[in-house]
Amino acid sequence: MTEQNHSGITIKVVDSHRNLPEKYWTDLGRFYARNVWSQSAKISAKCVKDFCIAYELDYAVKWFELCAYKEKKLVGFMRVLRNPDVETHWFFCDVHTDKEERRQGVASAMYARAEELVKEFEAAECIEAGISARNVKSIGLHKKFGFENTGKKPMFAHFEFEPDETVYRKPLYLEYPALDGEMHGKILRRLFREYYRENGIEQPKHVTAFIRELLHSGQDFFLVWCGNRPVGFRYTKEGQEISWIRDSV
Repeated sequence: MTEQNHSGITIKVVDSHRNLPEKYWTDLGRFYARNVWSQSAKISAKCVKDFCIAYELDYAVKWFELCAYKEKKLVGFMRVLRNPDVETHWFFCDVHTDKEERRQGVASAMYARAEELVKEFEAAECIEAGISARNVKSIGLHKKFGFENTGKKPMFAHFEFEPDETVYRKPLYLEYPALDGEMHGKILRRLFREYYRENGIEQPKHVTAFIRELLHSGQDFFLVWCGNRPVGFRYTKEGQEISWIRDSV
């Protein structure tokens, strides 16, 4: 179990249920009894332990659980799962915050940490969540973090979803310096031609020479990637920043 502090909230990350202290299950049972289920803390602790261990066996492909603490009290919980069918897509689910701590930044802290974890997997292209149209608060939280409603029905392994749930999705971008070489040159030529067409800009007669000039200008010049796919660029020319990202996911 690792932990990190986000604005006064300690986020502990679990990626294996093996050898966890019993206190972990006791705290989680009490949390679920207060906020999720109607059973006693003792019954909730047993149920959540059985459920979590079964989760690990079913989704060993890769997953995380995040626990948020304030002054040693468990106040938030969520899961992060890599989609077993589309490994570049990650799924956020089972997000709960303590009733007394809502609107206090707990969910935001968990989401910020969860996104950091997913970005460590550089092939990751996006994070997703299935949200009911009735869950206005959850929709607001996800929009705050840059998720957009795709209008598509959620599909994840054998999970069952509410009839009015749709997928909210956020693409993940990473930037790397563009290099003057054959591979990056080919990628950049394709991206720039797309950029010109999309924006109605007249294309330079010699795109390759134009790109090479930018690369050797001494200014910042980055390729933007979504997972393993190049999807855009960002560069500075004469003090002006120009950036473009195609619809990537």
